[in-house]
Amino acid sequence: MTAASSERDHGGQGPLDQPLPDVEIPFDAPWHARIFATAVVACQQLGLPWDAFRDQLKEAVAADPQRPYYESVTEALEQLTAH
Repeated sequence: MTAASSERDHGGQGPLDQPLPDVEIPFDAPWHARIFATAVVACQQLGLPWDAFRDQLKEAVAADPQRPYYESVTEALEQLTAH
């Protein structure tokens, strides 16, 4: 048992319990990161340039600007893989 895990087990503050530095977090939820990673892999597997996904994303955002961003990402990925 390490000192850090011992501190956590006894209610202490270990290094993993410390708040993160004030940085911008790119994804609000784990599924946001997964859908982005899926888009990267889809482009690679389909032999498409990243611009193909980016263009689909711009179209999805323009089609419904009030839609949450990551729903537009999902829509763009669906459109990309439907072709």
